[in-house]
Amino acid sequence: MVTGFHIFIHSVQMILRNRADVFRLAALPLVVALGALLALGTLGSAAKSGGMPNPGAALVFLPLLFIAGACALWFIVNWHRFILLEEYPQGWMPKFRGDRVLSYLGHSLLLVIVMLCGLVPVLIVQLVVLQSGNFEILAAVMVGTMFIISILCTRLSLILPAAAIN
Repeated sequence: MVTGFHIFIHSVQMILRNRADVFRLAALPLVVALGALLALGTLGSAAKSGGMPNPGAALVFLPLLFIAGACALWFIVNWHRFILLEEYPQGWMPKFRGDRVLSYLGHSLLLVIVMLCGLVPVLIVQLVVLQSGNFEILAAVMVGTMFIISILCTRLSLILPAAAIN
């Protein structure tokens, strides 16, 4: 019987066994993403004047956030393709598959929308229970909700590796 813990151990072992390939897959996207995030942090602290953020800073923040997110997806897509399709990295520049990155992003957003749609009725129930003042029932509803949401997320998240390899 395979448990979640065994899957986690296997995942860690895959990373440890393939350290050189993981490094080649992650090095460039990680350096670019960290550079964007460092620039974002530097601009964030410099953008404040008198405790108020500079409105023009958003014009710089959004592209930097986009770059960091794109780099993360670049690595994630290449990681799934490496593990599932045995596509080994060639050199220090991992291949950027824009169509797969966009597919992964689209499927991720779709999962978020599905989860939010599922949460709306639960939040309404929680608000009704909260107004009644019965906190024991509220706690039970919240625990049950988290349990169900975690199962749904686990089951539905299988579309993400598929989005990376199709």
